Amino acid sequence: MSKFTAAQLVEFYQKVVDGGEMSLKRSGNVTTFQEDNICGPNLTSYSEIWSIKPAKKLIDLQYFIHSGIDMEFCDYGQDSYIVGPLGEIDTMHPHNQPYNYIPEMDSNTVYQCCGPRMNYIHFHDGGDCPLPEGFMVMPIYRDSALSVLPVHASEEIWVSCNLPYDFIGYEILGLADGWEYPWEA
Repeated sequence: MSKFTAAQLVEFYQKVVDGGEMSLKRSGNVTTFQEDNICGPNLTSYSEIWSIKPAKKLIDLQYFIHSGIDMEFCDYGQDSYIVGPLGEIDTMHPHNQPYNYIPEMDSNTVYQCCGPRMNYIHFHDGGDCPLPEGFMVMPIYRDSALSVLPVHASEEIWVSCNLPYDFIGYEILGLADGWEYPWEA
């Protein structure tokens, strides 16, 4: 087993600062920092027993401002939501409520959370992908074939040529592994 060098420690802790979660392998069990209140490694620590779980990537919600996709808006802890287009993201708004629903109607109405409409079939007539990277979708083809793909995993699905296997719509199933909404970070 080898011990950390100073350069390895700097790299390790930079990954923690960037949002990674450190973990320690003890007797075959992996313990995270939050679970056991463990202290991080130092120059006397063995590098093989320490690891970093990478930080999740954030969904780029600004992509939705011009996409025209229906969004679901809600506040923390509420089951009810309102559906409509994302008007703007106000990063200067107090109380971490930056998502504005159709600002031309009521610029004072903001919500803490918003995301694309789920459990709903969005129709698509070809062209660019209407979603940012990080979502799992079920493409719907003209011949009714179904599959589940992460967005951007297969760019050719967004093309439409008036053939039986054309992509004509999609259902957003949720976030792909390794992704999260900004308010979850």
